[in-house]
Amino acid sequence: YTDFPLHGLWKVGEDRTFGTNLFVSANYGYYNTGFVLDPIGGLDMQAGRNFVTAQSYGSVSQGLNVRPQKVVNVNAQSFTNRFGAGHDIKFGVGYRTTDAVSGTIWPGNGILAIERAGNLQAHVFREGRCGNRTNYLNVYVGDTITWNRLTVDLGVRVDRQDGEALASNTKANPAFPNVVPGVVFAGYKTPFTWNNVSPRAGVTYALDAASKTVARASFSRYAGQLNTGTVGVLNPSSTAGSATYRWTDLNGDHFAQSNEVNLGEFITAAGGFNPNNPTAVTSANVLDPRSEEHTSELQSH
Repeated sequence: YTDFPLHGLWKVGEDRTFGTNLFVSANYGYYNTGFVLDPIGGLDMQAGRNFVTAQSYGSVSQGLNVRPQKVVNVNAQSFTNRFGAGHDIKFGVGYRTTDAVSGTIWPGNGILAIERAGNLQAHVFREGRCGNRTNYLNVYVGDTITWNRLTVDLGVRVDRQDGEALASNTKANPAFPNVVPGVVFAGYKTPFTWNNVSPRAGVTYALDAASKTVARASFSRYAGQLNTGTVGVLNPSSTAGSATYRWTDLNGDHFAQSNEVNLGEFITAAGGFNPNNPTAVTSANVLDPRSEEHTSELQSH
C-alpha cells in the first residue's frame, strides 16, 4: 500500500504580532500514525490451520491500519483595558479531518484452510479495504476579565461535526473471482450533522490582598467527538468478506487448492458477504438521521 507515503508529524505555521496588543498564530499539520502488519511468510504462500495438532502452515493475512489527520488552526489573542478592567480576549477557528483506513488481504489464493477432526473447511476470502472520514469544525471566543481581586472567565465554543465513508474498490478472491467477487463501493455522507454550542464561565475572587486564599466557581459544557466507527457502520467494505465450503486435502499439503474446494457444499458466509448477492454494497445496519449531538457538563465549586 502506497496511498499514504508520509509518516509522522509534518507542520508549518506562522506567528505574527499586530500592533502592541494582538497576537495571531496560524498553522497547518499533517499527522499519520499508519502501519502495515506484513506476514513473515509473505503474500505468495497459502495459509492453513490445523486445530487437531495446533499447527499453522504457510503464511497469514496482511493488515493495513492508517490514521492520517489534517489540521488547520488560526488562533488570536488580544490584550486591552476597558471600563476599568483588564481583558485577555482569545478567539479562533479550527478544522480537522481524520481518516481511518483499514485493509485485509489473505495470501496466496486467498483461501484459509481449516482442519478439525473430521471437518475440513475452506474460507474463501476477498479483500477488505475501507476508509471512513470525520470532519470537525470549531469556532471559539473567550474573555478573561480582571478587576481588582475579581477574575471572570467567559467563553463559548461552537462545534460542527459530520463524516463520510470513502469510496473503495476491493479485489476479488484470486481462486474464485466469480464466486467471491470484489465490490465497488461508492461511499456515502452521514445522514446527520452534529452541531453543539458549549458555553463556559468561571469566577475567581481573592479573599485577601496577597491572593493566598481564593474562592472559585466554574461551569463548562463539552461536546462529545464523533468517531469514525460511527460513520462507517454502513460501510460494507470494512472487512474481508468470505464464503466457507467443504474441502478435501487431496495432496496432503494442508492447503486448500481450488480443485479441492467443493463449491456444492456451502457452510456459511462472514464479513458482510452475501452468497445470494455477492457484489452487494448494502448493510443491515442503520444510521439514524435524527442522531443528536453528544454533550457533557462539568460543574465545580
